[in-house]
Parts: sequence; structure tokens; C-alpha cells
Amino acid sequence: MSKEQVNQLHPPKKKNKEEVQLNVKKSVYYKDGTSTMLFCKDVTVPMARLVVSTVRNALKRLDVNMKGNLIITN
Repeated sequence: MSKEQVNQLHPPKKKNKEEVQLNVKKSVYYKDGTSTMLFCKDVTVPMARLVVSTVRNALKRLDVNMKGNLIITN
């Protein structure tokens, strides 16, 4: 038996990252130490990533450091 053969009649399908639903609504929070504040909610995953990258790029262009982190959650 080769490594490619599996001991299953119907092996489970592997999902690609592109198959993840893009219309799932997420929230973006600002986290600093033990404090957490809602930054925006009900945004899609690509839009949440765009919000985070836009804020970081804007602060970088203004030569300002962000003390906390922006996190994306359900």
C-alpha cells in the first residue's frame, strides 16, 4: 500500500480556504491589555480585513503607533 491510499471507502473532502463562506458576518474589536472595545460589527470577513489593514496603514502614514490590536471575531 502506498501512502496515497486511504483505508476508507469515501474519504472526507478537504476544504480549500477559498471555499469558506465570504458572507459570514463578523465583528472587529480593539483590544488593549485587559480592555476590549467594539470597533465595528456585522461586517463580512473580507471587509473586516480591509478595515483592519486600512486603519493600520493610515496610522503608519501618520507616523502614529497603535497601542493595542484590532481583532476579528464571530
